[in-house]
Amino acid sequence: VDFSVPSMHVAQARSLFRRTRKIVWVTSWIEDVAKLGLGVFDFIHCTGVLHHLKNPQTGLNILKDIQNEHGGADLMVYGKYGRRGIYQIQELLRNTNKHEKTGHKELDNAKHVLQILPEYHWFRQIKFSDVEIMGNIGIYDLLLHKRDVSYSVPDLYGWLGNSNLNFIDYSCHYDRLKLSIKLLITESLFYRKLTKLSIVNQRSIAEIVQGNLIKHEFYTSKNAMTEASLEEIGAVLFVYGSPIGFRNTIADQNNYQQIRNETYIHARVKESFFDESAVSSRTFDDSKSAIDIPFAVSYTHLRAHETLRYL
Repeated sequence: VDFSVPSMHVAQARSLFRRTRKIVWVTSWIEDVAKLGLGVFDFIHCTGVLHHLKNPQTGLNILKDIQNEHGGADLMVYGKYGRRGIYQIQELLRNTNKHEKTGHKELDNAKHVLQILPEYHWFRQIKFSDVEIMGNIGIYDLLLHKRDVSYSVPDLYGWLGNSNLNFIDYSCHYDRLKLSIKLLITESLFYRKLTKLSIVNQRSIAEIVQGNLIKHEFYTSKNAMTEASLEEIGAVLFVYGSPIGFRNTIADQNNYQQIRNETYIHARVKESFFDESAVSSRTFDDSKSAIDIPFAVSYTHLRAHETLRYL
């Protein structure tokens, strides 16, 4: 579901590349989802949307209402403290662009501001890929968006609580590690004091100490008890990110390890960025696995080891 036709075309090109065929494409606003007769869902994936709505609480309630009783969601909203420099530039550009009539002129002014911005400015302290990789679209979305709401950890928990939803955990391991006082606090006396606080307060302190959490990516559910079992017949594995080559990785017996009578998969994951426009018009042979399909790589680097656990 997306109201933007160009965004829908991008998603359709990606699904063609990944041979994901069982998709119903609906061009509409998130506020209208409950009226479209789509039914209810086990799982909802919604990133970069709710914090741009006129009323994010209403949007969250809409997503909750189309989940079944055991349903859950993977959501992403902006982080308050890590985006401090962004909000300074947004305020600067609101003043600069007061009398501009077109988005193109606003964009020109934004580029000029970025050129003259001192290296010691808050905005320079965190590298935002929107500017470095996404070009004009990234600059406009990051700095010229007209509606942009962000959340601290307490804000996030309160927002979910107002919709009677449970915060399960951060979906990205990077964020879980950043907000862990076990890794952040090395002084034993202070650490013992913090362990007496609630998990919300612990993560709130960690968020401020880190200062660079630019977004919250997390799982939420109607039920607090959400642990799934892969032994369930209808269970579907949700792979976070682009799963190119994932099937080959789990099929390779050399990646399997036995640790304390449990089976683990331990593999080096390669992260690739490619020009999707180069593959958007191609037709692929379903007999080939995704790993065999060539694609144009802009740049590639190796990620740290990640362990995927299977029952």
